[in-house]
This record gives sequence, structure tokens and C-alpha cells, in this order.
Amino acid sequence: NAKLFTHKKESLVRLQKEIDNKNYDPVIIDQFLSVYPDYPTKVILFNDYFNNISDEEKLSLDTWSLIQSHVTDLESELAVFFIKNRAKFKLKFDKKSVRELANKLFLETVHKCAESGKPLEKYIELDSKLTTQAIAFVDLQEAFLDFSTDETTSNWNNYFNQIESYYNKFDCDSRELNNTAWTIYENNEKYGSKKQLEFAHLLVKKALVDDPENHYILDTYAHVSYALGDKKEAIIKEKKAVKLATKEKNKHLQDYKDALKKFQQ
Repeated sequence: NAKLFTHKKESLVRLQKEIDNKNYDPVIIDQFLSVYPDYPTKVILFNDYFNNISDEEKLSLDTWSLIQSHVTDLESELAVFFIKNRAKFKLKFDKKSVRELANKLFLETVHKCAESGKPLEKYIELDSKLTTQAIAFVDLQEAFLDFSTDETTSNWNNYFNQIESYYNKFDCDSRELNNTAWTIYENNEKYGSKKQLEFAHLLVKKALVDDPENHYILDTYAHVSYALGDKKEAIIKEKKAVKLATKEKNKHLQDYKDALKKFQQ
């Protein structure tokens, strides 16, 4: 442990010298921030990097890797460039990752503004849709917290209303859609209704279109279908979940097998 600490300290000193000498190699910056993630003038470092690279380099893999790994707010010119040009990033890199990071940056910003009392006007001007979505997601989280704290039918219905409003307005990634569909399914017998279960089916159906080989989503789809009375579809989807989980040797394989056995009875 002592050797590891000494090595990290030596690496930090070496990398700090590179940064102080204005070495804007993205690999050096990545290594430095990996060792010193809470570097207090990180925004200035990102701005210096951004202003000393070409337009081509701003859309390079190195820059995208730097943004993915170390940009955590919307304060730097690099972050603003990413948001304004995310359509170009989507053309070059994984669309899902670009979308998720953009949403995450705005969500973190909304949380920080709520805590500090800082106004959101600057971020609304940057992207009103992503800011609005982040605010709505915070409201959704608060409704979930209310239900988790006091599991009453009233709190559940309020939470579901927030779910319905949010997912009818905004595009979301498959993992988020699947998790929400499962939450509705899990609570449906005690608090919900067929209408709510049908909405869960709509969500998980969207998730499956986006990620058709995901056994978690297939399992959710099977459970929701079974609860809605579609036994045939439940069996088809659960069989596929079992097949994929078997290949992966996934820890949930037995759960899938048990569910399939139940659906086949």
C-alpha cells in the first residue's frame, strides 16, 4: 500500500508538471484527472484544452473520451461545445452514450442549482428541452421518494401520474424505460390498475425496440405480458431471456427459469 501511494504521488507530481507547462495532450489530461478527479480548476483546464485544439480535434475520439470520463457539469466551454454539437457526436460515436451523458449533465446541473439557489436561465438558453426534462425528472424522483417513504395508494397514484407525464413527453434510454416498467409491474397488484400495467407494457415495448437482445428487458416484458393475460407472449420472451442469460452465465438465470416454469403451467 505504501508503494502504491508513493507511485500515485509521483505520478501526480509528474502529471501536474505537464499540466503546469500547458501540455494539452488529451491523454495527459485524462491521466491527470484520473489521479486527481477533484482538481479545483478543472473548468479552466478544459477551457484551455478546448481553445488550443483544432475544430477536427474537438470532435475526435480523444476529446469524446475526455468528455465521457471527466466532464461532470456544464460550466466549461468544452461541455457547452458538446451539448451544442451532440448531433455531430452521435454521428461519430455511440448515440446512446451521447444522449445519456447530455441528460446526466443537465440533471446534475439542475440538482446543483436547486441546492445553491443558482438560477437556471443560462442552461435554459443552452438547451431548453434538456433543462425542462431534467427538472421533470427531479420532480419524478421526488414523487418516488414520497412513495418510498410512505407507501400509500395516494402516493403511488401521484408517482404514477408523474411517470405517465414524464414518459409521454420525453425520450428515454432502454434501461430507464425497463426499470420504470418493472417498478409499475411490482407495485401493480397492491396499488395499480390494468391501465397502469398497460402503460408499463408500452414502456418495456419501447425498451425492447431499442435493445432487443437484453435479457433484463425480455424478462420484464414477459412478466408484464403474463400479468395482462398474454401467456403465449410471456413464454416466448422468457424463453429468449433464458437463452441469452445462459450464454452470459448471468446470475439471474435461475430466476428466469423459475418465471418460465410459472408461465408454462
